[in-house]
Amino acid sequence: MDPNASRRLEVFSLWLKTLPSDVRAMAALLTPREPEPVRVYVASALTYLTRNLDLIPDGIEGIGYLDDAFVIRTASALAVEQFGVGSPSALRRLAQDNDVVKAFLGPEYARFRTYVTGLRDYVSKGRTAVQVAANEELSKGIAAEAVEWCGEYKESPLKKDPAELERLGNFLRSKLSLVRG
Repeated sequence: MDPNASRRLEVFSLWLKTLPSDVRAMAALLTPREPEPVRVYVASALTYLTRNLDLIPDGIEGIGYLDDAFVIRTASALAVEQFGVGSPSALRRLAQDNDVVKAFLGPEYARFRTYVTGLRDYVSKGRTAVQVAANEELSKGIAAEAVEWCGEYKESPLKKDPAELERLGNFLRSKLSLVRG
């Protein structure tokens, strides 16, 4: 059994509880006063969340929203890497959690990072995250959709069973096997 299983279950359960507030914090960053790298990665994560690009379908009890929490943290880490110490505090806080994602995914993290990086170029509703980040009206639209998503979010508690981590890992490995990275 994974010696970190109980700690991971605690952390991932907390992420499911805080997902709406984390999403709202990211949506608040989608403004022209934030630098472009921040806006692009925030737009990427919010597009992932609101456009059903899920690596794990949201309806899967317990683990269905964890991929969303992982994407938010990895996108935050990518933005902080590009922009540096001047990154907004909400982004830095989420980026710090990316070490947990990296440790959980192990060798699959490289593919996951490639997947999250590629979200910037994913076309949704005829636009990429780069285009959304460059346009204030489009940015407001995706931010509003993300806040609306928060109102509809229904937490599905994660079972305190290490088998849930195995199930989560199996889902992600299966989907990430299709990503070149």
